[in-house]
Amino acid sequence: QNHKELRKTSGLKSVPVGDGLASLKAASSDGQLTREQFVEAYSGLLTAHNIEAPEESVKNAVFDLFDRDDNNVVDMMELICGISLLCSGSEEDKIHAVFKVFDENGDGFITLDEMFKFLTSVFKVV
Repeated sequence: QNHKELRKTSGLKSVPVGDGLASLKAASSDGQLTREQFVEAYSGLLTAHNIEAPEESVKNAVFDLFDRDDNNVVDMMELICGISLLCSGSEEDKIHAVFKVFDENGDGFITLDEMFKFLTSVFKVV
């Protein structure tokens, strides 16, 4: 399925981008999600929003869409791109959601330490 079809069938178009990012990021370990972790967190996210989870083939297709480099894990950059593509929200909502991923302590600023931690998790797979 292409991303437009997946947006319709995945259930994520009814999930606010901030909720999607926060939920899946919280489920990650060391800034990454395995297929199993991703599918479990994705299903939980839909349940939390009273959205019926799609069949396994759709869940796996969503993981495959997110996993741009085909290394069988979704890293933070892939997560940001995938969630921004499939979840609901304006461009401004998406920018704020991504900022919150960086701003771990919620103080409204991205410190050098927070940026370093984020970029380290992003480039760990490179």
